Order: sequence, then structure tokens, then C-alpha cells
Amino acid sequence: MGRIRDNRKHQLGAIVVNTHQQSGCWYIDVRPNESSEQISLDLTQHIPRRLAVGKSLVITAEPRKLVPVIRKRWVALLGLVERQYASTLDHFKKQGLRWEIDRMRAATFSRRLPLQDPQAAVFFLESQLLGDRLTNFKTIYVTCPLTKQEFAAAVNHLLPGGLVVIYGQWCTDFEIVMHDLVRSYTEDRSMPGSAPD
Repeated sequence: MGRIRDNRKHQLGAIVVNTHQQSGCWYIDVRPNESSEQISLDLTQHIPRRLAVGKSLVITAEPRKLVPVIRKRWVALLGLVERQYASTLDHFKKQGLRWEIDRMRAATFSRRLPLQDPQAAVFFLESQLLGDRLTNFKTIYVTCPLTKQEFAAAVNHLLPGGLVVIYGQWCTDFEIVMHDLVRSYTEDRSMPGSAPD
């Protein structure tokens, strides 16, 4: 069965949710919820790294306010990476920076559901929009308080190997949801006729 290995210190840090026998795991990172400005800065710095692994979902109370702030910071970060690229002589570093620039330029943000905007890389949605109409994500950011049901609706769309970043407190309801996710994933994989990853 699954287990949760807890690497937290004082409710902050990384948690790894493991399933049995290499069938997959999920990662949970609990970060402080200091201010909306700090969260937007953290998201702007973290999302570019996660673009390489797949689509992301940002659950927020105010997507109309957050998306323009992220876009503005994104443009500033892109300019910084372009300046690093221009001043770098090392060929391998230059290749890596070129790849990062291309990925950041191609990234699109959306406040619409994935079915309405399938080309977007990062979705900013309110918790009321969570449900069956979502696609699967490799990263989910939780920037506002969620009920157990809302959290379950979100992580049901988290791919194995995915990451959940929670700004605020980790609660026992979330732990129950993650145990249920591990159990359902493990049961699905053990059913006759289920294809291995």
C-alpha cells in the first residue's frame, strides 16, 4: 500500500507520497503563505522549471488579479535570462539558456478551462472550476484555502510523478485525500488487463 514519507520541518518543506513497487509517487511541497506578492514571485520563479515536465494548474481565489502580475514578472525574468544568454561564452550554458528562452516564450497562460484553451501551458483557475472538465497536470499550485473535496478534485488530475505546491498549511484532510489517491492508483494498476506505464 502507499505511505507518506514526511520531510517537513514545522509544517513546511517537502513530502513524498510513495506507492508500492515503483508504481509511482507524488511530491508535495508546503511553502509559507506570506503575501500575494511573495506567492506571485515564487510562482514566476518556479513555473519555468516545471514547464519542461508538463502542464501546470494554479488554483487561486483571484485569477484576474494574479495572471497580469505573473505575466509582468515573467517578461522581466525572460529579459534576465536573455541578458545571461547574450553575455555567456560557454557553448553548453548558451544551449541551455536558449532552450529556457524558447520554452518561456512559448509558454501561454490561461484563465479558461483546459478544454477551452488546450494549447495553454499554465492554467489559473478558481476552486469552483475544479472537477471532471480538467485535463491532467504534472504540477498543481494551491494558493488559496481549499476544502477536502476541492483538494480531491484537483489532485485527481495529478499525474504520477507530479508535484503539488501548497502555500499555507498542510492539513490531515489533504493527507487522507493523498492516501485515497495512492490506493486508487494502486488498485487501477493491479487490475487484470491494466497496461504498465
